[in-house]
Amino acid sequence: MEENQASSSDADASDGNGPGGGSSSHDAPFVASRGAGAAVAGPADKQQRYGAIKKLAAAADGSMWLSYKKGLLEKYSEGGKLVWSSCSTAASMTQTFNLAGITALAAVGSNIWVGDQSGTFWVLSAGTCEVFRSCKAHVFPVKSIAAAGHVVYTLGKSGSIRAWPAGQPSSAVTTTWQQQVAGCLRERKLQVLAGTWNVNETKPSRAGLQMWLGDRAKAADMVVLGLQEVEMGTGSVALDVVYHNLAKVRLEAGTQAAQAWAAAVSDVLTSKGDFKRVGLRQMSGVLVLVYARSALEPYIGEVATASVACGVMGYGGNKGAVAISFSLFRRRVVVVSSHFAAHQDKVDARNADYTKIVRHLHFHNVPTDKPQQQQQYEASDTIVPDSEGSSYPQKQQQQLGRAAGIQAFISKQQRKCIESGVDSLNGGSPKRGSRATAATDNSVAAASASSGSNGLDEDWGAGMRDAELLVWVGDFNYRIDSPTGFIPDRSDLEKWPLNAQLYQYVHKLISARQLEHLLAGDQCCKEMARGVIFHALAEGPINFLPTYKFEKGRESNSMQPFYDQGEKKMIPAWTDRILFRGSDA
Repeated sequence: MEENQASSSDADASDGNGPGGGSSSHDAPFVASRGAGAAVAGPADKQQRYGAIKKLAAAADGSMWLSYKKGLLEKYSEGGKLVWSSCSTAASMTQTFNLAGITALAAVGSNIWVGDQSGTFWVLSAGTCEVFRSCKAHVFPVKSIAAAGHVVYTLGKSGSIRAWPAGQPSSAVTTTWQQQVAGCLRERKLQVLAGTWNVNETKPSRAGLQMWLGDRAKAADMVVLGLQEVEMGTGSVALDVVYHNLAKVRLEAGTQAAQAWAAAVSDVLTSKGDFKRVGLRQMSGVLVLVYARSALEPYIGEVATASVACGVMGYGGNKGAVAISFSLFRRRVVVVSSHFAAHQDKVDARNADYTKIVRHLHFHNVPTDKPQQQQQYEASDTIVPDSEGSSYPQKQQQQLGRAAGIQAFISKQQRKCIESGVDSLNGGSPKRGSRATAATDNSVAAASASSGSNGLDEDWGAGMRDAELLVWVGDFNYRIDSPTGFIPDRSDLEKWPLNAQLYQYVHKLISARQLEHLLAGDQCCKEMARGVIFHALAEGPINFLPTYKFEKGRESNSMQPFYDQGEKKMIPAWTDRILFRGSDA
């Protein structure tokens, strides 16, 4: 575990006269120390700050350990005298550790095991009170701890049970343990097909879906899809608000348009295998669908859905995210479909949509963050609408990159394009329809190797942060603004606007299939490289043509892409993306 240093002036008082006294802040680090030379506080003050006593454990040395609802841990002698407190101001400090509310307590040999709300367990020496071990054991809170010989079992609130060696094992013990549990474990590798498509209010076409999903679905164990602009208009936004407040179950059934798309997708998938739908969630025009093969059905549970609106005035469902959360082999999976703010220059608004979603996406079966932290999130999300109807927080999102160690996982190809633009790519084939992209993740384990869960920003809420597999797809609307070699002519901008010049230059690069030069100007890659968005998420190589914006009603392919030729001169871009983070398990 990571040690933090604290001065004695930072610690709070503990009571030397028995249970019921002491004071500290629940959110501050708790300083483990020996001795009871601190100032005395009354029982009423202790109960007000820490709540009631919730757990009791008797150690082998005869001492008694108490834990309080809000995280305080204390040790008492057989005579009832306070020997040690996690908030003591005694001078002999030995260790600093953080507790997120104690939920389990057990004496194991000469040690005390403590489980907390975050799913972490801590091991302290009952004699010295020093913390010498800690581990993130569960995604959900630790509900119970039990010992049997040299093994300690922890029970998570979700029902998962994990076993741990009671002491620090030697290499020989570790080898024996691995051999014993090998027969109980089986590695499962799953193929996950992920896709996103802004359908631009079109009706589903079996031929189009067959071309998009058909062959790819044959090898897939799971299919996760995000659709945008399934329906549009103020009526759709207003109806979503009504459903969200009065009939949320309707959001998991979908409107007529969403049901039509879900039925069409199911029809194509079931023709390729025994797929069953895991879940659906709609928010106005944004839709997410998850399918899995029937063989996985016994291992899937705890399905929940959620949404975050970022559209009209910051609350409309025309922009934002919908998500499905479920457990698979006791691992939590989250699939998110998003639609971010539009327009070429609205990078800050798109970044703000990202931040609001990662902070506020919450599922009913996932523990919430600390109230103080949630209040901080809400205070920083002051909505500022712009002239185009978009909205974004006053607090600019560049601050999100401040946390040390944040790593945006961009493919080597994309990073090289941003830095030098010298690597050449082969052109791919845009999918049939308005615009669509698809990618296949080889397995849950493969996602782990490429991304992992380290580097998550501290401002992520529990909804997405604690997912062991996260797949985030959507029309994120990031555009191309400064491709390699673009030198605008500013001599007569009234006659030859910058947007028109960029439009012509991008089309020139597309015709020459110089995708590496286009990627150098990709807003999404640049914001990821700055550490502002999609922290710790990976993206596969972009070796296909820009997916925005094709002419409606015309079939495009890699040889002949029909991009929009309207008066607005919409600049082609990779607005549709697929990102993911795998499991370390």
